[in-house]
Amino acid sequence: MDSRLFLKCTLGVSRAPFLTLSLVTLVFSWSLAFFQSGFPSFIDSLLILIAMMSAHIGVNALNEYQDFVSGLDLTTDKTLFSGGSGTLVDHPEFADTARLIAYLFIGLALCIGLWFIFSVGIELLPVGILGLWIVMNYTITINRHPWLCLVAPGLGIGVLATLGSVYILSGSLSVMSVLLVIGFSLLLNNLLLLNQFPDAQADAQVNRQHLWITHSSDFVLAVFRLQWIAALILVLLCAEYVGVFLFSLIVLGVLLFVYPLWKYTKSKDELQDNLISALGKNVMLCHAYPAFLSVVLIISRWLT
Repeated sequence: MDSRLFLKCTLGVSRAPFLTLSLVTLVFSWSLAFFQSGFPSFIDSLLILIAMMSAHIGVNALNEYQDFVSGLDLTTDKTLFSGGSGTLVDHPEFADTARLIAYLFIGLALCIGLWFIFSVGIELLPVGILGLWIVMNYTITINRHPWLCLVAPGLGIGVLATLGSVYILSGSLSVMSVLLVIGFSLLLNNLLLLNQFPDAQADAQVNRQHLWITHSSDFVLAVFRLQWIAALILVLLCAEYVGVFLFSLIVLGVLLFVYPLWKYTKSKDELQDNLISALGKNVMLCHAYPAFLSVVLIISRWLT
């Protein structure tokens, strides 16, 4: 395999376009830490970014490999946001390399995590163990349990990675940080939940058991909307910390994405008719929420 094709396949199994989520997560963590205690360490911030990106690449590559081996990727109808990258379907000879890439990047994230456990405190050990378990078991175990599958993205990227990073960078966790990160976590749950919709039939054939398979579409869409509402309520509860005016801008900005999504998720037929637009706006919402909040938190800290 020539170098150009190798790079293309590596970026494919890494799901490179979606790694921006790790970047905005780091910025969000940094801004929460900055709001709490001033400028965080540059080195620690850089190490956290590398760890987040590595874990994200690792879980993406491992998921691509496992979905290819199970035959799932041969049956999904791919969209820009779901169904896998198709890299290993087109280049099956890259499968073993994809698995190696997964383990190398997961190993790098693990090494950085161990460094922080020794340098910051042993209290980070449970966070690291649970995070590693989620990364390694998402495809083979978590996808067999509907409610665990629902909360895994928010728990892994939101609660563990984001709050863990805030603690490392600032040395503490505030009530506001916890509430805002829980709101972010709910939107991350929704990100995966909506992406599972196009693949539900194929997923059922390989014994996956997420909500689209085990419950009615109306029930799943109700869960989807309730998580939105809860995320917005949590933002509003934090308004007193940084000023009502600034937070009103956040809410208005988020509503630009929520309003069309609300229309698209009224029913299964409505979602099917507007699938690509709904998936795209859901991805943008998961980026906009932490990005808007980061700007507000940084401005608020500078103004006080």
